[in-house]
Amino acid sequence: MLLYYLFGYAAILLSGFIMGLTGAGGAILALLILIYLLGIEPINATSYVLLISAVSALAGAIENFFKGRIRYEAVGVFGVPMIGATYVTRRYLLDIVPDPIFSIAGYTVAKPVAMMILLAMIMMVAAFSMIRAGNRKSTDSHTLLSLGTLPPKERIRLLSVLLFCGIAFGVLTAILGVGGGFLIVPVLTLVMKLPIKDAIGSSLTIVALKSSIGVLGDMQAGRDIDFMLLSALLGLGVLGVLLGGYATNYIDNKQLKTIFGFFLLGLAVLILVDKIVLS
Repeated sequence: MLLYYLFGYAAILLSGFIMGLTGAGGAILALLILIYLLGIEPINATSYVLLISAVSALAGAIENFFKGRIRYEAVGVFGVPMIGATYVTRRYLLDIVPDPIFSIAGYTVAKPVAMMILLAMIMMVAAFSMIRAGNRKSTDSHTLLSLGTLPPKERIRLLSVLLFCGIAFGVLTAILGVGGGFLIVPVLTLVMKLPIKDAIGSSLTIVALKSSIGVLGDMQAGRDIDFMLLSALLGLGVLGVLLGGYATNYIDNKQLKTIFGFFLLGLAVLILVDKIVLS
Protein backbone atom coordinates (compact mmCIF):
# COMPACT_ATOMS: atom_id res chain seq x y z
CA MET A 1 0.00 0.00 0.00
CA LEU A 2 2.84 2.40 0.83
CA LEU A 3 4.38 1.70 -2.58
CA TYR A 4 1.11 2.65 -4.28
CA TYR A 5 1.04 5.96 -2.39
CA LEU A 6 4.66 6.71 -3.30
CA PHE A 7 3.95 6.01 -6.95
CA GLY A 8 0.82 8.13 -6.66
CA TYR A 9 2.66 11.13 -5.23
CA ALA A 10 5.39 10.84 -7.88
CA ALA A 11 2.74 10.64 -10.59
CA ILE A 12 1.03 13.80 -9.24
CA LEU A 13 4.37 15.59 -9.60
CA LEU A 14 4.54 14.31 -13.19
CA SER A 15 0.98 15.44 -13.92
CA GLY A 16 1.88 18.94 -12.72
CA PHE A 17 4.96 18.94 -14.94
CA ILE A 18 2.83 17.97 -17.95
CA MET A 19 0.32 20.72 -17.16
CA GLY A 20 3.10 23.30 -16.95
CA LEU A 21 4.72 22.05 -20.16
CA THR A 22 1.63 21.71 -22.36
CA GLY A 23 -1.07 23.67 -20.53
CA ALA A 24 -3.23 20.55 -20.43
CA GLY A 25 -3.51 16.89 -19.52
CA GLY A 26 -2.47 17.20 -15.89
CA ALA A 27 -6.00 16.93 -14.51
CA ILE A 28 -6.83 13.82 -16.54
CA LEU A 29 -3.66 12.11 -15.39
CA ALA A 30 -4.29 13.22 -11.79
CA LEU A 31 -7.83 11.81 -11.94
CA LEU A 32 -6.53 8.40 -13.06
CA ILE A 33 -3.87 8.51 -10.32
CA LEU A 34 -6.37 9.28 -7.55
CA ILE A 35 -8.71 6.50 -8.66
CA TYR A 36 -6.28 3.73 -9.56
CA LEU A 37 -3.28 4.37 -7.30
CA LEU A 38 -4.69 6.18 -4.26
CA GLY A 39 -8.03 4.36 -4.22
CA ILE A 40 -10.29 7.42 -4.06
CA GLU A 41 -13.91 6.95 -5.14
CA PRO A 42 -14.43 8.44 -8.66
CA ILE A 43 -17.03 11.09 -7.76
CA ASN A 44 -14.91 12.37 -4.86
CA ALA A 45 -11.82 12.17 -7.05
CA THR A 46 -13.31 14.75 -9.43
CA SER A 47 -13.61 17.22 -6.55
CA TYR A 48 -9.99 16.61 -5.51
CA VAL A 49 -8.75 17.02 -9.07
CA LEU A 50 -10.61 20.32 -9.51
CA LEU A 51 -8.86 21.77 -6.46
CA ILE A 52 -5.45 20.40 -7.51
CA SER A 53 -6.01 21.83 -11.00
CA ALA A 54 -7.07 25.22 -9.62
CA VAL A 55 -3.98 25.69 -7.45
CA SER A 56 -1.48 24.13 -9.87
CA ALA A 57 -2.82 26.04 -12.87
CA LEU A 58 -2.79 29.29 -10.87
CA ALA A 59 0.92 28.82 -10.19
CA GLY A 60 1.50 28.23 -13.91
CA ALA A 61 -0.67 31.20 -14.88
CA ILE A 62 1.32 33.53 -12.60
CA GLU A 63 4.56 32.28 -14.12
CA ASN A 64 3.21 32.88 -17.65
CA PHE A 65 1.90 36.31 -16.66
CA PHE A 66 5.45 37.48 -15.97
CA LYS A 67 6.53 35.99 -19.32
CA GLY A 68 3.77 37.91 -21.15
CA ARG A 69 2.14 34.73 -22.47
CA ILE A 70 -1.50 35.35 -21.49
CA ARG A 71 -3.97 36.64 -24.14
CA TYR A 72 -6.77 38.26 -22.18
CA GLU A 73 -9.18 38.47 -25.11
CA ALA A 74 -9.03 34.69 -25.41
CA VAL A 75 -9.53 34.28 -21.67
CA GLY A 76 -12.57 36.57 -21.72
CA VAL A 77 -14.37 35.42 -24.86
CA PHE A 78 -13.70 31.69 -24.55
CA GLY A 79 -12.91 31.29 -20.86
CA VAL A 80 -15.83 33.16 -19.27
CA PRO A 81 -18.58 30.99 -20.87
CA MET A 82 -16.58 27.90 -19.92
CA ILE A 83 -16.27 29.11 -16.33
CA GLY A 84 -20.01 29.85 -16.07
CA ALA A 85 -20.95 26.46 -17.51
CA THR A 86 -18.58 24.75 -15.06
CA TYR A 87 -20.20 26.37 -12.02
CA VAL A 88 -23.78 25.65 -13.11
CA THR A 89 -22.93 22.04 -13.91
CA ARG A 90 -21.06 21.29 -10.66
CA ARG A 91 -23.61 23.15 -8.53
CA TYR A 92 -26.90 22.06 -10.08
CA LEU A 93 -26.58 19.53 -12.91
CA LEU A 94 -23.99 16.94 -11.84
CA ASP A 95 -26.31 15.02 -9.53
CA ILE A 96 -29.24 14.90 -12.00
CA VAL A 97 -27.38 13.28 -14.90
CA PRO A 98 -28.93 9.78 -15.09
CA ASP A 99 -26.84 6.77 -14.13
CA PRO A 100 -26.88 4.50 -16.04
CA ILE A 101 -27.12 6.65 -19.16
CA PHE A 102 -29.10 4.02 -21.07
CA SER A 103 -29.69 0.30 -21.41
CA ILE A 104 -30.03 -1.54 -24.72
CA ALA A 105 -30.65 -5.28 -25.10
CA GLY A 106 -29.52 -5.95 -21.58
CA TYR A 107 -26.31 -3.91 -22.00
CA THR A 108 -26.07 -1.04 -19.52
CA VAL A 109 -23.86 2.00 -20.07
CA ALA A 110 -22.96 3.67 -16.77
CA LYS A 111 -22.51 7.45 -16.56
CA PRO A 112 -18.76 7.39 -15.77
CA VAL A 113 -18.04 4.95 -18.61
CA ALA A 114 -20.05 6.91 -21.18
CA MET A 115 -18.43 10.23 -20.27
CA MET A 116 -14.90 8.81 -20.28
CA ILE A 117 -15.44 7.25 -23.71
CA LEU A 118 -16.80 10.55 -25.03
CA LEU A 119 -13.84 12.34 -23.47
CA ALA A 120 -11.38 9.95 -25.14
CA MET A 121 -12.99 10.46 -28.57
CA ILE A 122 -12.79 14.25 -28.25
CA MET A 123 -9.19 13.95 -27.08
CA MET A 124 -8.28 11.91 -30.16
CA VAL A 125 -9.75 14.54 -32.48
CA ALA A 126 -7.83 17.29 -30.69
CA ALA A 127 -4.66 15.18 -30.69
CA PHE A 128 -4.66 14.60 -34.45
CA SER A 129 -5.35 18.30 -35.05
CA MET A 130 -2.38 19.32 -32.91
CA ILE A 131 -0.05 16.72 -34.45
CA ARG A 132 -0.98 17.91 -37.93
CA ALA A 133 -0.46 21.55 -36.89
CA GLY A 134 2.94 20.68 -35.41
CA ASN A 135 4.06 19.04 -38.66
CA ARG A 136 3.15 21.99 -40.87
CA LYS A 137 6.02 23.92 -42.41
CA SER A 138 4.51 27.27 -41.53
CA THR A 139 5.75 29.04 -38.41
CA ASP A 140 3.85 30.58 -35.49
CA SER A 141 4.17 34.06 -36.98
CA HIS A 142 0.42 34.16 -37.69
CA THR A 143 -1.64 36.86 -36.05
CA LEU A 144 -4.19 36.42 -33.30
CA LEU A 145 -7.73 36.60 -34.69
CA SER A 146 -8.81 39.64 -32.70
CA LEU A 147 -12.56 40.19 -32.59
CA GLY A 148 -12.06 43.93 -32.79
CA THR A 149 -10.27 43.81 -36.16
CA LEU A 150 -12.47 41.27 -37.97
CA PRO A 151 -15.30 42.16 -40.41
CA PRO A 152 -18.75 41.96 -38.76
CA LYS A 153 -19.72 38.57 -40.28
CA GLU A 154 -16.39 36.97 -39.40
CA ARG A 155 -16.57 38.47 -35.91
CA ILE A 156 -20.03 36.98 -35.30
CA ARG A 157 -18.93 33.59 -36.66
CA LEU A 158 -15.81 33.45 -34.49
CA LEU A 159 -17.68 34.68 -31.43
CA SER A 160 -20.40 32.07 -31.96
CA VAL A 161 -17.86 29.26 -32.27
CA LEU A 162 -16.00 30.35 -29.14
CA LEU A 163 -19.19 30.76 -27.08
CA PHE A 164 -20.52 27.36 -28.15
CA CYS A 165 -17.21 25.62 -27.47
CA GLY A 166 -16.83 27.40 -24.14
CA ILE A 167 -20.26 26.33 -22.87
CA ALA A 168 -20.09 22.78 -24.27
CA PHE A 169 -16.56 22.14 -23.02
CA GLY A 170 -17.42 23.71 -19.66
CA VAL A 171 -20.29 21.27 -19.12
CA LEU A 172 -18.28 18.25 -20.29
CA THR A 173 -15.18 18.97 -18.23
CA ALA A 174 -17.27 19.86 -15.16
CA ILE A 175 -18.98 16.47 -15.28
CA LEU A 176 -15.64 14.71 -15.67
CA GLY A 177 -13.93 16.87 -13.05
CA VAL A 178 -10.99 17.83 -15.25
CA GLY A 179 -9.47 21.20 -16.07
CA GLY A 180 -10.10 21.06 -19.80
CA GLY A 181 -6.74 22.30 -21.05
CA PHE A 182 -6.68 19.43 -23.56
CA LEU A 183 -9.66 21.15 -25.24
CA ILE A 184 -8.70 24.78 -24.57
CA VAL A 185 -5.24 24.66 -26.15
CA PRO A 186 -6.43 23.26 -29.52
CA VAL A 187 -9.26 25.83 -29.71
CA LEU A 188 -6.91 28.73 -28.97
CA THR A 189 -4.27 27.56 -31.47
CA LEU A 190 -6.51 26.31 -34.27
CA VAL A 191 -9.46 28.74 -34.00
CA MET A 192 -7.94 31.92 -32.56
CA LYS A 193 -4.52 31.24 -34.12
CA LEU A 194 -2.53 31.83 -30.94
CA PRO A 195 1.11 30.71 -30.80
CA ILE A 196 1.28 27.53 -28.75
CA LYS A 197 3.14 29.10 -25.81
CA ASP A 198 0.56 31.90 -25.53
CA ALA A 199 -2.20 29.29 -25.77
CA ILE A 200 -0.61 27.39 -22.88
CA GLY A 201 -0.44 30.52 -20.69
CA SER A 202 -4.03 31.45 -21.53
CA SER A 203 -5.17 27.85 -20.97
CA LEU A 204 -3.61 27.73 -17.50
CA THR A 205 -5.39 30.98 -16.63
CA ILE A 206 -8.77 29.64 -17.76
CA VAL A 207 -8.20 26.30 -16.00
CA ALA A 208 -7.29 28.08 -12.75
CA LEU A 209 -10.46 30.21 -12.87
CA LYS A 210 -12.89 27.49 -13.96
CA SER A 211 -11.52 24.89 -11.55
CA SER A 212 -11.81 27.36 -8.66
CA ILE A 213 -15.44 28.01 -9.59
CA GLY A 214 -16.01 24.25 -9.86
CA VAL A 215 -14.63 23.74 -6.34
CA LEU A 216 -16.97 26.47 -5.08
CA GLY A 217 -19.90 24.65 -6.66
CA ASP A 218 -18.82 21.40 -5.01
CA MET A 219 -18.57 23.02 -1.58
CA GLN A 220 -21.99 24.66 -1.95
CA ALA A 221 -23.43 21.30 -3.02
CA GLY A 222 -22.11 19.77 0.21
CA ARG A 223 -19.45 17.44 -1.21
CA ASP A 224 -16.76 16.40 1.27
CA ILE A 225 -13.17 17.42 0.60
CA ASP A 226 -10.30 16.11 2.76
CA PHE A 227 -7.96 19.10 2.78
CA MET A 228 -5.34 17.23 4.81
CA LEU A 229 -4.90 14.69 2.01
CA LEU A 230 -4.86 17.46 -0.57
CA SER A 231 -2.05 19.43 1.08
CA ALA A 232 0.72 17.08 -0.10
CA LEU A 233 -0.88 16.64 -3.51
CA LEU A 234 -1.18 20.40 -4.01
CA GLY A 235 2.48 20.99 -3.14
CA LEU A 236 3.65 18.36 -5.59
CA GLY A 237 1.28 19.62 -8.29
CA VAL A 238 2.48 23.21 -7.99
CA LEU A 239 6.15 22.13 -8.05
CA GLY A 240 5.51 20.09 -11.16
CA VAL A 241 3.79 22.99 -12.95
CA LEU A 242 6.67 25.35 -12.23
CA LEU A 243 9.21 22.81 -13.50
CA GLY A 244 7.14 22.23 -16.64
CA GLY A 245 6.84 25.96 -17.27
CA TYR A 246 10.61 26.30 -16.97
CA ALA A 247 11.08 23.51 -19.50
CA THR A 248 9.09 25.43 -22.14
CA ASN A 249 12.01 27.86 -22.41
CA TYR A 250 14.00 25.11 -24.12
CA ILE A 251 11.34 23.68 -26.47
CA ASP A 252 10.15 25.50 -29.61
CA ASN A 253 6.51 25.96 -30.61
CA LYS A 254 6.32 23.21 -33.25
CA GLN A 255 7.88 20.65 -30.91
CA LEU A 256 5.38 21.60 -28.20
CA LYS A 257 2.43 21.07 -30.56
CA THR A 258 3.70 17.63 -31.52
CA ILE A 259 4.44 16.66 -27.89
CA PHE A 260 1.00 17.87 -26.85
CA GLY A 261 -0.72 15.96 -29.65
CA PHE A 262 0.99 12.63 -28.98
CA PHE A 263 0.46 13.00 -25.23
CA LEU A 264 -3.28 13.51 -25.77
CA LEU A 265 -3.42 10.57 -28.16
CA GLY A 266 -1.69 8.28 -25.67
CA LEU A 267 -4.06 9.27 -22.87
CA ALA A 268 -7.09 8.75 -25.12
CA VAL A 269 -5.95 5.25 -26.06
CA LEU A 270 -5.37 4.35 -22.40
CA ILE A 271 -8.86 5.52 -21.47
CA LEU A 272 -10.50 3.55 -24.29
CA VAL A 273 -8.56 0.40 -23.41
CA ASP A 274 -9.56 0.73 -19.77
CA LYS A 275 -13.25 1.47 -20.36
CA ILE A 276 -13.94 -0.78 -23.37
CA VAL A 277 -11.42 -3.62 -23.30
CA LEU A 278 -10.56 -4.10 -19.62
CA SER A 279 -14.04 -3.30 -18.33
